[in-house]
Amino acid sequence: MDTTTAKPYHEYFEWINVAAEYPSILFHFTRTHDALKGILRTTFHPSMAREIIENNGANKEFAVPMVSFCDLGLSELPVHMKKYGRYGIGMSKEWAMRQGLNPVAYVNQGSEFTNHLLDGIQTYFDHLNTTPNLTALSDLSDSYMKILNVQRYIKNYRGTLRRSGKADKIYTFADEREWRYVLPLETPGLFPFVPINLISDKQQKEKWNGLLADHKLTFSANDIKYLIVERESNVKTLRRHIQSLSNYSEQEKDHLESRIITAEQITTDM
Repeated sequence: MDTTTAKPYHEYFEWINVAAEYPSILFHFTRTHDALKGILRTTFHPSMAREIIENNGANKEFAVPMVSFCDLGLSELPVHMKKYGRYGIGMSKEWAMRQGLNPVAYVNQGSEFTNHLLDGIQTYFDHLNTTPNLTALSDLSDSYMKILNVQRYIKNYRGTLRRSGKADKIYTFADEREWRYVLPLETPGLFPFVPINLISDKQQKEKWNGLLADHKLTFSANDIKYLIVERESNVKTLRRHIQSLSNYSEQEKDHLESRIITAEQITTDM
Protein backbone atom coordinates (compact mmCIF):
# COMPACT_ATOMS: atom_id res chain seq x y z
CA MET A 1 0.00 0.00 0.00
CA ASP A 2 1.25 3.52 -0.81
CA THR A 3 1.24 5.07 2.64
CA THR A 4 1.64 8.55 1.18
CA THR A 5 -1.87 8.45 -0.29
CA ALA A 6 -3.64 6.01 2.00
CA LYS A 7 -6.47 7.38 4.15
CA PRO A 8 -6.31 7.11 7.93
CA TYR A 9 -8.15 4.02 9.22
CA HIS A 10 -10.80 6.12 10.94
CA GLU A 11 -11.81 7.61 7.56
CA TYR A 12 -12.32 4.12 6.11
CA PHE A 13 -14.51 3.17 9.06
CA GLU A 14 -16.54 6.37 8.66
CA TRP A 15 -17.11 5.52 4.99
CA ILE A 16 -18.19 1.97 5.88
CA ASN A 17 -20.63 3.25 8.49
CA VAL A 18 -22.20 5.69 6.02
CA ALA A 19 -22.46 3.02 3.31
CA ALA A 20 -24.13 0.61 5.71
CA GLU A 21 -26.74 3.06 7.00
CA TYR A 22 -30.38 2.05 6.71
CA PRO A 23 -33.05 4.53 5.62
CA SER A 24 -34.30 6.96 8.27
CA ILE A 25 -37.94 6.18 7.42
CA LEU A 26 -40.22 3.18 7.93
CA PHE A 27 -43.11 2.62 5.50
CA HIS A 28 -46.53 1.08 6.09
CA PHE A 29 -48.56 0.14 3.00
CA THR A 30 -52.21 -0.58 2.38
CA ARG A 31 -54.25 -1.48 -0.69
CA THR A 32 -56.87 1.28 -0.59
CA HIS A 33 -57.04 5.05 -0.51
CA ASP A 34 -59.73 4.87 2.18
CA ALA A 35 -57.43 2.91 4.48
CA LEU A 36 -54.71 5.58 4.15
CA LYS A 37 -57.25 8.32 4.88
CA GLY A 38 -58.42 6.35 7.91
CA ILE A 39 -54.89 6.26 9.33
CA LEU A 40 -54.64 10.05 9.02
CA ARG A 41 -58.02 10.46 10.68
CA THR A 42 -57.72 8.01 13.59
CA THR A 43 -54.02 6.92 13.62
CA PHE A 44 -52.76 3.28 13.35
CA HIS A 45 -54.83 0.49 14.89
CA PRO A 46 -53.24 -2.93 15.55
CA SER A 47 -54.98 -5.91 13.99
CA MET A 48 -54.55 -9.67 14.24
CA ALA A 49 -52.02 -10.43 11.52
CA ARG A 50 -51.74 -14.06 10.47
CA GLU A 51 -48.23 -15.50 10.40
CA ILE A 52 -46.80 -18.90 9.59
CA ILE A 53 -43.31 -20.12 10.46
CA GLU A 54 -42.48 -22.87 7.98
CA ASN A 55 -40.13 -25.47 9.37
CA ASN A 56 -39.79 -28.45 7.04
CA GLY A 57 -43.37 -29.57 7.64
CA ALA A 58 -43.43 -28.88 11.40
CA ASN A 59 -45.02 -25.49 10.79
CA LYS A 60 -46.63 -23.17 13.32
CA GLU A 61 -49.40 -20.80 12.24
CA PHE A 62 -50.74 -18.07 14.49
CA ALA A 63 -51.94 -14.46 14.63
CA VAL A 64 -50.27 -11.51 16.37
CA PRO A 65 -51.82 -8.14 17.35
CA MET A 66 -49.54 -5.76 15.49
CA VAL A 67 -48.84 -3.08 12.87
CA SER A 68 -46.02 -3.81 10.43
CA PHE A 69 -43.59 -1.54 8.56
CA CYS A 70 -40.68 -1.99 6.16
CA ASP A 71 -37.22 -0.47 6.46
CA LEU A 72 -36.72 0.29 2.76
CA GLY A 73 -35.48 3.23 0.70
CA LEU A 74 -37.71 4.85 -1.91
CA SER A 75 -35.90 3.10 -4.77
CA GLU A 76 -36.64 -0.29 -3.16
CA LEU A 77 -40.39 0.27 -2.82
CA PRO A 78 -41.75 -0.69 -6.29
CA VAL A 79 -41.40 -4.46 -5.71
CA HIS A 80 -42.79 -4.13 -2.18
CA MET A 81 -45.81 -2.11 -3.35
CA LYS A 82 -46.75 -4.79 -5.88
CA LYS A 83 -47.30 -7.19 -2.99
CA TYR A 84 -48.69 -4.95 -0.24
CA GLY A 85 -50.47 -2.05 -1.95
CA ARG A 86 -49.72 1.32 -3.53
CA TYR A 87 -50.96 3.57 -0.75
CA GLY A 88 -48.54 4.19 2.09
CA ILE A 89 -47.28 6.35 4.88
CA GLY A 90 -43.62 6.92 5.72
CA MET A 91 -42.82 7.52 9.39
CA SER A 92 -39.58 8.78 10.90
CA LYS A 93 -37.44 6.11 12.50
CA GLU A 94 -37.07 8.34 15.55
CA TRP A 95 -40.84 8.05 16.03
CA ALA A 96 -40.62 4.27 15.62
CA MET A 97 -37.97 3.98 18.31
CA ARG A 98 -39.92 6.19 20.72
CA GLN A 99 -42.99 4.03 20.22
CA GLY A 100 -41.12 0.79 20.88
CA LEU A 101 -41.16 -0.74 17.40
CA ASN A 102 -38.62 -3.49 16.84
CA PRO A 103 -37.08 -5.20 13.79
CA VAL A 104 -38.15 -8.80 13.32
CA ALA A 105 -35.69 -11.69 13.57
CA TYR A 106 -35.51 -13.83 10.44
CA VAL A 107 -35.11 -17.55 11.02
CA ASN A 108 -33.93 -20.38 8.82
CA GLN A 109 -36.10 -23.46 8.35
CA GLY A 110 -34.67 -26.46 10.14
CA SER A 111 -32.08 -24.56 12.16
CA GLU A 112 -31.56 -25.51 15.79
CA PHE A 113 -32.87 -22.11 16.89
CA THR A 114 -36.10 -22.50 14.88
CA ASN A 115 -36.65 -26.11 15.98
CA HIS A 116 -36.32 -25.28 19.67
CA LEU A 117 -38.38 -22.10 19.44
CA LEU A 118 -41.32 -23.82 17.75
CA ASP A 119 -41.14 -26.76 20.14
CA GLY A 120 -41.26 -24.30 23.01
CA ILE A 121 -44.52 -22.66 21.97
CA GLN A 122 -46.42 -25.97 21.84
CA THR A 123 -47.19 -25.77 25.57
CA TYR A 124 -48.75 -22.36 24.97
CA PHE A 125 -50.84 -23.69 22.08
CA ASP A 126 -51.94 -26.71 24.14
CA HIS A 127 -53.12 -24.42 26.94
CA LEU A 128 -55.20 -22.24 24.63
CA ASN A 129 -56.68 -25.15 22.71
CA THR A 130 -57.77 -26.78 25.98
CA THR A 131 -59.09 -23.60 27.63
CA PRO A 132 -59.41 -20.80 25.03
CA ASN A 133 -59.57 -17.92 27.52
CA LEU A 134 -57.10 -15.87 29.51
CA THR A 135 -57.27 -18.15 32.55
CA ALA A 136 -55.32 -20.70 30.52
CA LEU A 137 -52.26 -18.46 30.75
CA SER A 138 -52.28 -18.30 34.54
CA ASP A 139 -50.47 -21.66 34.67
CA LEU A 140 -47.56 -20.30 32.66
CA SER A 141 -44.80 -18.43 34.48
CA ASP A 142 -43.92 -14.81 33.78
CA SER A 143 -40.46 -15.91 32.71
CA TYR A 144 -41.88 -18.40 30.21
CA MET A 145 -44.19 -15.77 28.75
CA LYS A 146 -41.36 -13.25 28.41
CA ILE A 147 -39.23 -15.78 26.56
CA LEU A 148 -42.24 -16.73 24.45
CA ASN A 149 -42.56 -13.07 23.46
CA VAL A 150 -39.74 -13.68 20.97
CA GLN A 151 -42.25 -15.66 18.89
CA ARG A 152 -44.09 -12.44 18.07
CA TYR A 153 -41.02 -10.97 16.39
CA ILE A 154 -39.85 -13.80 14.13
CA LYS A 155 -40.43 -14.56 10.48
CA ASN A 156 -38.95 -17.01 8.00
CA TYR A 157 -35.86 -15.75 6.18
CA ARG A 158 -37.33 -17.39 3.09
CA GLY A 159 -40.73 -19.04 2.68
CA THR A 160 -44.14 -18.93 1.02
CA LEU A 161 -45.77 -15.53 0.60
CA ARG A 162 -49.57 -15.66 0.72
CA ARG A 163 -51.42 -12.54 -0.41
CA SER A 164 -55.00 -12.29 -1.71
CA GLY A 165 -55.26 -16.03 -2.27
CA LYS A 166 -52.01 -16.20 -4.24
CA ALA A 167 -48.82 -17.91 -3.09
CA ASP A 168 -45.26 -17.24 -4.23
CA LYS A 169 -43.44 -20.50 -3.60
CA ILE A 170 -40.10 -18.85 -2.96
CA TYR A 171 -39.99 -15.42 -1.35
CA THR A 172 -37.20 -13.84 0.69
CA PHE A 173 -38.98 -12.09 3.55
CA ALA A 174 -35.69 -10.69 4.83
CA ASP A 175 -35.64 -8.34 1.82
CA GLU A 176 -38.51 -6.42 3.46
CA ARG A 177 -36.51 -5.60 6.61
CA GLU A 178 -39.72 -5.62 8.60
CA TRP A 179 -40.28 -3.72 11.84
CA ARG A 180 -43.31 -4.37 14.07
CA TYR A 181 -45.33 -2.60 16.67
CA VAL A 182 -46.76 -5.38 18.84
CA LEU A 183 -49.11 -4.74 21.73
CA PRO A 184 -47.35 -5.07 25.12
CA LEU A 185 -47.13 -8.59 26.48
CA GLU A 186 -49.11 -7.68 29.61
CA THR A 187 -51.98 -5.89 27.80
CA PRO A 188 -55.11 -6.62 29.90
CA GLY A 189 -57.76 -8.80 28.31
CA LEU A 190 -55.68 -9.83 25.30
CA PHE A 191 -53.68 -12.88 24.26
CA PRO A 192 -50.05 -12.22 23.20
CA PHE A 193 -50.86 -14.27 20.08
CA VAL A 194 -53.32 -17.01 19.19
CA PRO A 195 -52.99 -20.32 17.31
CA ILE A 196 -54.55 -20.20 13.89
CA ASN A 197 -57.40 -22.61 14.70
CA LEU A 198 -58.85 -19.90 16.98
CA ILE A 199 -58.86 -17.30 14.20
CA SER A 200 -59.50 -19.40 11.11
CA ASP A 201 -62.52 -17.61 9.61
CA LYS A 202 -63.85 -14.08 9.07
CA GLN A 203 -66.14 -14.14 12.10
CA GLN A 204 -63.36 -15.23 14.45
CA LYS A 205 -60.99 -12.59 13.08
CA GLU A 206 -63.62 -9.86 13.55
CA LYS A 207 -64.10 -11.02 17.14
CA TRP A 208 -60.38 -10.81 17.94
CA ASN A 209 -59.94 -7.50 16.12
CA GLY A 210 -62.89 -6.14 18.09
CA LEU A 211 -60.81 -6.60 21.24
CA LEU A 212 -58.16 -4.33 19.71
CA ALA A 213 -60.50 -1.48 18.79
CA ASP A 214 -59.44 0.78 21.65
CA HIS A 215 -55.70 0.29 21.13
CA LYS A 216 -53.80 2.79 19.00
CA LEU A 217 -50.30 3.52 17.74
CA THR A 218 -50.28 7.31 17.78
CA PHE A 219 -48.22 9.88 15.91
CA SER A 220 -48.07 13.61 15.23
CA ALA A 221 -48.08 15.27 11.82
CA ASN A 222 -44.35 16.00 12.09
CA ASP A 223 -43.63 12.26 12.43
CA ILE A 224 -44.93 11.76 8.86
CA LYS A 225 -42.27 12.06 6.17
CA TYR A 226 -44.17 10.71 3.14
CA LEU A 227 -47.75 10.07 2.10
CA ILE A 228 -47.96 7.81 -0.94
CA VAL A 229 -50.97 7.54 -3.24
CA GLU A 230 -51.23 5.38 -6.32
CA ARG A 231 -51.45 8.02 -9.04
CA GLU A 232 -51.61 11.76 -9.67
CA SER A 233 -55.42 11.76 -9.77
CA ASN A 234 -55.44 10.68 -6.09
CA VAL A 235 -53.42 13.68 -4.90
CA LYS A 236 -56.25 16.21 -5.02
CA THR A 237 -58.57 13.80 -3.19
CA LEU A 238 -56.05 13.27 -0.39
CA ARG A 239 -55.47 17.01 -0.08
CA ARG A 240 -59.22 17.58 0.33
CA HIS A 241 -59.31 14.86 2.97
CA ILE A 242 -56.43 16.44 4.88
CA GLN A 243 -58.15 19.84 4.84
CA SER A 244 -61.32 18.24 6.27
CA LEU A 245 -59.54 16.80 9.32
CA SER A 246 -60.07 18.51 12.65
CA ASN A 247 -57.20 16.75 14.46
CA TYR A 248 -54.48 18.84 12.75
CA SER A 249 -53.66 22.54 12.79
CA GLU A 250 -53.46 24.52 9.55
CA GLN A 251 -49.67 24.40 9.75
CA GLU A 252 -49.78 20.63 10.21
CA LYS A 253 -52.12 20.27 7.25
CA ASP A 254 -49.68 22.23 5.09
CA HIS A 255 -46.91 19.89 6.22
CA LEU A 256 -48.96 16.79 5.34
CA GLU A 257 -49.87 18.12 1.90
CA SER A 258 -46.20 18.80 1.18
CA ARG A 259 -45.40 15.14 1.96
CA ILE A 260 -47.58 13.65 -0.80
CA ILE A 261 -45.90 11.71 -3.61
CA THR A 262 -47.25 9.04 -5.96
CA ALA A 263 -46.38 5.38 -6.47
CA GLU A 264 -46.08 6.23 -10.17
CA GLN A 265 -43.33 8.76 -9.35
CA ILE A 266 -41.47 6.26 -7.20
CA THR A 267 -41.65 3.58 -9.88
CA THR A 268 -40.55 5.76 -12.79
CA ASP A 269 -38.22 8.34 -11.25
CA MET A 270 -36.41 6.73 -8.27
